[in-house]
Amino acid sequence: APIIAFAENAHWESGFTPDNTHETNTFITSSIRPFSKNQMLSNPALKEQFIKAHSLLEKFKNRKLKTSEVFDIDKLAKFLAISNLMGGQHSHQWYNQRFYYNPIISKLEPIGYDARAGEKIESIVYKYNGSYFLLTEAYLDIFFEDQEFNKRYFAELYRISEPSYLKNFLHGIEDELNKNISFLYTHLVNKFSPDVLYYNQRYIRSIFEPYKLAHAYNEGIKNNSLILSVGNLELLPIRVVSVTDGKSINIKPNSEKTFKGRNHKEFVKYDTISFKLPKSIEWTEKNIGGLKVKYQILGVDKIYEESIFTWPREEQVIGLTNQDFIRKPSNINEFKFIHVNNKDKIITFKPGKWSLNKPLILPKGYKVMAPANLKLDLVNSSLILSHSPI
Repeated sequence: APIIAFAENAHWESGFTPDNTHETNTFITSSIRPFSKNQMLSNPALKEQFIKAHSLLEKFKNRKLKTSEVFDIDKLAKFLAISNLMGGQHSHQWYNQRFYYNPIISKLEPIGYDARAGEKIESIVYKYNGSYFLLTEAYLDIFFEDQEFNKRYFAELYRISEPSYLKNFLHGIEDELNKNISFLYTHLVNKFSPDVLYYNQRYIRSIFEPYKLAHAYNEGIKNNSLILSVGNLELLPIRVVSVTDGKSINIKPNSEKTFKGRNHKEFVKYDTISFKLPKSIEWTEKNIGGLKVKYQILGVDKIYEESIFTWPREEQVIGLTNQDFIRKPSNINEFKFIHVNNKDKIITFKPGKWSLNKPLILPKGYKVMAPANLKLDLVNSSLILSHSPI
C-alpha cells in the first residue's frame, strides 16, 4: 500500500523570506508525492490506491475534508500524544510528515519520522499558542478544526500523563533498553535520560490540573432560566456539564455548548449558557451563590467544579455604566435659575426660591457662587453633584 508525504523540495531549495512566511508558503504550495514512485505507478492496484491517498490528503490540506474523514484518528491521536511525551515534536513539521494509506479502512495513518525525540517540551502539539509552532501553524491548525479528533487527542494526552503509564512502559522495556543503549549512544547526540520523559509527562499533566478552569458570572434569571456568562481560562476547549449544589440539585444546560480554549496572551472570551431552574425553589442571589458549575475538558471524563460569581460580568453591565449618575455630563443648561459665565468660568445661582426636582451636575473648572437670599428646595430625591468648589 502507498506511503505518501508532502513534497518538501521548495522548503529546502527556495530562499527564506524576511517576514517568516517561508514555512507557511512552501506548505501551501507543496505537492503530494509517493515513495517508490516508479513501482507505485507501474502497478495498477497500487496506483489506484495512491490516487485515493493523494486525494484524501489534498482535500484535507484544502479543508474540504475533516481530520476524522481523512485519518485513522485513534492512531493519529496516539501518535501526537506520544510524540509530546517523548519530546519528538520535530516530527510534526509538515515536511517531516509521512502517511501510510490503509486500504482496508481507506484512511491515512501517521508514520513517525525525524522526531528528534528526547527534548523537553515547552508546549503541547495543539494549535499555535505562542511557543514552538509559529512557522507550522497553517498546517497544524487544520487537524484541530475537527472536534471529534480533538476529543480523541485530549483523551490520549490525559491517558499518557497518568504517572503509572510512563513508569510501566519504562519497566516493560527495561531489559531491551539496557541491551541496546550502547548502540543508541553511537547515534544520539545527547545521552538518553528518563528524567526528560518524566518532565514532559508532568508538563502534559499540568494542563489537566489548572489552578482554575473557568470563570462563571451570574447574569440573572430570565424565563425561569439561570443565565451564566462563562469564560474558559485554559488552552483546551471545555464543556459545561451542569450546575449543582453538591446535594440534590444537578441541572444540565438547556443546550450543549463548547467553550474554546484561550490562546497564549489572549484575553478570556465569554459566552452565555442557560439552565432551566426548578420552580419548586425560590431562587435568590444567596442560593445561586451556593451553586457550582461542573466542567469537563473535551474528551476527558474528569469533572472540574468552580464557584459562580454572584454578580454580572463587567462587559454585561455597560448599560448600567452609562446610567451611572457619577459618570454623567453636566446638565447646568437645563436649569433656569443658574447663570453661566463661560469666559470667567463662574456659575451663579440666581437669588430667590427655586425647586430642584432632578439631579443637578455642575462641571469642573468653574467657581460656583450662591447668594445669601437663595432658597433651593430639593424634591423627588434630587441632589447636587459639583465637580467644582462652591
